Amino acid sequence: MRYEAADQWVVSPEAAVNQIEQPVTCNLCGSAPDRHQELITTPVKKPHWPGSPTCRVACCEVCGFTFLSPRLDQAGYNQYYAADYYEEMSGGQLAAIVAKNEGVMRRVLDEVAPHVVFRPDMKVIDVGCGYGEMLSELRKRHGGQVVGVELSAEAARFARENYGLTVLEEDVNERISAGDRYDLVFLIATLEHVLDGAALLRTLRAMLAPGGRLVVLVPDLDAIQPIVRTDNASRVFKVVHTYYFTRKTLPALAGRSGLATLSVKSGPFSSAGQHDLVAVFEAGPEVAPVLPVENWGEKKAGVLSMLEKHAATKPTKPPFLGVSRIARRVLDKLFRAW
Repeated sequence: MRYEAADQWVVSPEAAVNQIEQPVTCNLCGSAPDRHQELITTPVKKPHWPGSPTCRVACCEVCGFTFLSPRLDQAGYNQYYAADYYEEMSGGQLAAIVAKNEGVMRRVLDEVAPHVVFRPDMKVIDVGCGYGEMLSELRKRHGGQVVGVELSAEAARFARENYGLTVLEEDVNERISAGDRYDLVFLIATLEHVLDGAALLRTLRAMLAPGGRLVVLVPDLDAIQPIVRTDNASRVFKVVHTYYFTRKTLPALAGRSGLATLSVKSGPFSSAGQHDLVAVFEAGPEVAPVLPVENWGEKKAGVLSMLEKHAATKPTKPPFLGVSRIARRVLDKLFRAW
């Protein structure tokens, strides 16, 4: 699952019949919906399904965590992802996305290198591996026994045929049942899509071999870039992004899930007009977050201020720029002729 594709998925009207939107408890502190305040409500970039014209994002007043609420239940998301983006991609568009993702993976590997011991015999798994770009880049640099887990049959097929990777089309919990343990686990642009982030992180902690590392990449809510404007806030807030992380809330959720933070950094890893958080974790004790992790009022004010600031500095282009250039060239030639 890769974020470049997230706002492209569509679902047929038939698949939308059984979708149910429901409020949720906070995944970080467990507070009830009546303790959640509205952060922002924005139109969905594309009306992915009937009856859901807006994306409603809440901020927990107890701990400051930000997430989508109400949102679809698991059955609704299963239907939503059934009309798979990967199956709609072909030709040059797919090649461009894969090339962009390969660049992202190279930057991520550079960033985490000081915190990960790469060995030719290491066991590596990429959970939600998409087209397989991360595993391919890792194998080129360091070798290793690499495997991916990806629920999209089309993406898994691409990874096998184009990179020669082993990709399993199964739930990641099956790897735990099989007793597999890994020296390095990747979770790239996936954590923001799941319904229970804490549960997934606990699962991945159980998959780490002694001394193993978990590498996570998610969009950074605190680093909204100028390319994202108030009139296009749906580029930040999407119906498929159930969580919105910062440098404070991501380590807090990881700590609650039994992961110790080795590094967390924000940067333009995606080169897509946004900043991402890249974090490295290792197995540790479960640590209850010190509440509040963030102040929800300050969080809302900060997000709205960034969106407003970037809207005010929105670059403008004169109308009919191409026509103006042509006119200037024609006039220039006429004056020279005279």
